[in-house]
Amino acid sequence: MEELIREIGWEIFRRSKRHYGLRFQRALHPSEWFIRLLDRDEWTKVKILQYTHTLPFIQKNPRKIVSLLGEYLADSRVLSAARIPAFLADRLCRIPLFKRTFAPLFAAAVLGVVEGLVARRFFAGETVQEALSVIRKLKRKGQGVTVDVLGEMALCQEDTDRTIEEYLRLIGTGEADSLSVKLTNLYSEFHPAAREKTKSHVKAGLWKVLEKASEKGVSITIDMEQYLYKEITLEVFLELLEEGARSLSLAIQCYIPGETERDLERIVRWGKDHPGARAGIRLVKGANWDFDMALAMRKGRPAPLYSEKAETDLSFERNARTLLENTDSVQAAFGTHNIRSMAAVMAWARTLGVQRTAFEFQFLYGMIPQEVVSALQEMGCRVRFYVPYGDLITGLAYLVRRLLENSANGSFLRALSYRRGSVERLLTAPHVDPADSGEGRRVPACRPGRLSAATSPICRSKIRHIGEGFVRRHPPTRSLEDEDLEQLPGERNEYFYIPRGKGIVIVENPEIGREGVEEVI
Repeated sequence: MEELIREIGWEIFRRSKRHYGLRFQRALHPSEWFIRLLDRDEWTKVKILQYTHTLPFIQKNPRKIVSLLGEYLADSRVLSAARIPAFLADRLCRIPLFKRTFAPLFAAAVLGVVEGLVARRFFAGETVQEALSVIRKLKRKGQGVTVDVLGEMALCQEDTDRTIEEYLRLIGTGEADSLSVKLTNLYSEFHPAAREKTKSHVKAGLWKVLEKASEKGVSITIDMEQYLYKEITLEVFLELLEEGARSLSLAIQCYIPGETERDLERIVRWGKDHPGARAGIRLVKGANWDFDMALAMRKGRPAPLYSEKAETDLSFERNARTLLENTDSVQAAFGTHNIRSMAAVMAWARTLGVQRTAFEFQFLYGMIPQEVVSALQEMGCRVRFYVPYGDLITGLAYLVRRLLENSANGSFLRALSYRRGSVERLLTAPHVDPADSGEGRRVPACRPGRLSAATSPICRSKIRHIGEGFVRRHPPTRSLEDEDLEQLPGERNEYFYIPRGKGIVIVENPEIGREGVEEVI
């Protein structure tokens, strides 16, 4: 198998290398210069990304944009290419004579660089019309498109209504044949603790989109978000299938040991139990690793994630084989920018007798080099781009993830080269020392008493109304013992405790400590 993977991998590289025009265009794109700046120095990358993440909150305040530019980048440890312009802009705008004139100009320049040079590489634009222009361009090249409306975590019902209306408008154009949806964008009080209420609201909103999509022959893919929402997202997907939804897919992330395999098995089993109604799966490696790991570290909990990239790569190849073995039950799509991973999928397909038209490769818009996409099409593969559009500034969280992925030390895209030695290295099989593997390091499931603190977002000083009842604070009369926690309804794993149902108890609020509890009645 390894020999076949290398053979196919070399063919992809050889075909890609011939597209000199596409390679030249990529090298000259202004966003490439920005990404190279991030590559040169880790501290500069951190400060630039931190600053970029603040822009949605200060975009209408020119003076704040300039002052924070100086605060983040006028640091002696930042590379001079970024530090000197930031320092000069900050100092000049502190002079009363120049403040009113130059602050708006500098702020406009900053937003112009972020929006015009960088964001538009990864976003299709801000309006439906701009998105349609990109969609048509990709379709003319024989490339599929799945469209996503930018935004994460709706803050109010108006946000939810606006998102649903945007999807319906997009379906109505007749140009999009596939959409990607984030469940947290469909309900402003989305939380796994309020399980039934959350699922009810999310499904109500999603059915509006599904019904319209069914009329127009548009497929829907539910994006997988952070680990905290994995179970409820999977439940919504399976319940929608049971309720009759068709042309529906789910993204599955490979960086979760054991659970990825179990989730795939549940979906494959559903497909076998419902012949002719294949569910779709987009197999990805996972873009939320940084968030999930940071949350686990903040809570002092062992994260149930692979800690080494090679482990995730191996998991992807392993689960790709599972999907290809069950193409009669599931519609398979593979989201990867790694040529080694693509070659492994194609090698398993050849070994199992699966036609290359029976599955597709999916890429994030602006991420994969176009010469690689053209090479895959020449080899008879179906390709599709994940194309987000919407307000560019509010979509900066997505942009930061893309920049991190491009400039990460272990990124395939960063290491991509057509030199023979580099190709050999990039096609080498992922290797993990068993002594250092994530499976070997994972901490066994903690007792509920140690897990209870990790209910995080709902344990704050001001707790939202969740479920069907209301929150009541109990006086801190006694400590809550482990045997009490054993009786709580809900689910537990190495990461957190999810309370469930009416009468659930949430423990260890940061304000009242272990001596108090809050109960949803």
